[in-house]
This record gives sequence, structure tokens and C-alpha cells, in this order.
Amino acid sequence: MGTTQLGQGKSQQEAEVEEEDGIIKYACLYNGVNGLYLHVFPEKERSVPSMVTQTKKLCVKPPTMLPGIGDAAWYCEVEGDFMSTMVYKRGHGQIRFAWVYLIGETRSDVYETMAKRLAERL
Repeated sequence: MGTTQLGQGKSQQEAEVEEEDGIIKYACLYNGVNGLYLHVFPEKERSVPSMVTQTKKLCVKPPTMLPGIGDAAWYCEVEGDFMSTMVYKRGHGQIRFAWVYLIGETRSDVYETMAKRLAERL
């Protein structure tokens, strides 16, 4: 893919699309580990509730749920002082899981806006 420079020494890197066990993985990294990730799972033999239960285990504190966005959405602090905004949405025989992974904390309305935008595009 490509790299775009963002100011002084900052960059955006779109990773190669990966496929593993029927799961398609997309990633766009900003300045290293900050990034936007999307995984597309075949819905067969999977459920959003069970996937959500597993994903919430990444949170180091209880997640803040964002009701009414996708099939499930929340934000939480994860290891290393990172914050994640996560959205699950079903459609076309797939479960789509997107998350934004950023260092540091910001206002709660920012996480909600990110989640809404992710859900609109999934």
C-alpha cells in the first residue's frame, strides 16, 4: 500500500490486507500503533454477543457502552494507556468489527462520534 507523511516525521501506513481462517483483516496505522482496524468474519458459527464478550476482556477498566450504534459499540482503556472505540455490525452474512486504537484519553463525545461514523460505513 502506501505511506503518507503527516507533518514532522508523522506518517500513515495502510497495511496489506490479510486473510486467515476466513477472516479478512484491514489496518491503517498512524504514527506506529495508533490506528484504524477492520476485521470481517463470516457470520456462520459466530455470534456478535460471544465476540463482544471476548473483546471486552481487552479493557483494563469497565467499558463505556454506546447504545444504538451498530449491533454493539463501546469505548474503553486498554493496556498501555491506549483507548479503543469498538463497533460490531452484522450484514450480508458477515460480522464486521471495527476499532480505532489511540494513545491517550479525550472527551466522551469524540468516542461516540467515531463509533457512529464507523457504524455508518460498516
